[in-house]
Amino acid sequence: MVLALLPELHRRRAGIVNNGFTKLALETVTAPQTVIDWLQSLQLSREVLWHAIGLIIVLNALLFGLTNIVAPPVEDLPLLFTSPLLFGTLTGTGFLLTVYAVFFIGRGFGGGGSLETVMVSLVWLQGLRLMVQVGLSLVMLISPTLSALLAFGASLLGCWILVNFINRFHGFDNIFTALIVMVVVGLVVVLGLVGLLSVIGPENLGVSTYV
Repeated sequence: MVLALLPELHRRRAGIVNNGFTKLALETVTAPQTVIDWLQSLQLSREVLWHAIGLIIVLNALLFGLTNIVAPPVEDLPLLFTSPLLFGTLTGTGFLLTVYAVFFIGRGFGGGGSLETVMVSLVWLQGLRLMVQVGLSLVMLISPTLSALLAFGASLLGCWILVNFINRFHGFDNIFTALIVMVVVGLVVVLGLVGLLSVIGPENLGVSTYV
């Protein structure tokens, strides 16, 4: 999605888009409401957004597989932690659950964001997250500890950005309502993934059923 949006950045010559991708990435942290307005102005169709979501899922799985090749696990881990296909399935399911949970739960709390706005916002955030993961993978080759610390910090920052995005596109004007929505969304996604794992079965994941 990030790569797909780059031509749009150069095509539009006014407002925020004219300031370039780097500033947009920074303003995602410092001025999320401005980025939301820009994303909405793109008016991307639902079909394009679904394709972007598919691309993000595939790229995440490829990066996961490449990371395991470049820096193989030091121990024999269950299939859950080594299979790009299984990783892509889980992250893809989690992403889809997040999209619909943010939309419907936000609406349940009185929000007014459209599904397209939710989709384009989460795709943008996932695209930035993917770029951060590429950087973290490079850092991991030098210092796994530093990479883990940076990953933790990036996760916290990502949660903060998501809360601000939810607050903006659902029109809450109340950061605490957006925070509650995010927490409920997180619970729904976790329960959904646990359900998926139970269907797959621990024996198919290389995880022992004995404790």
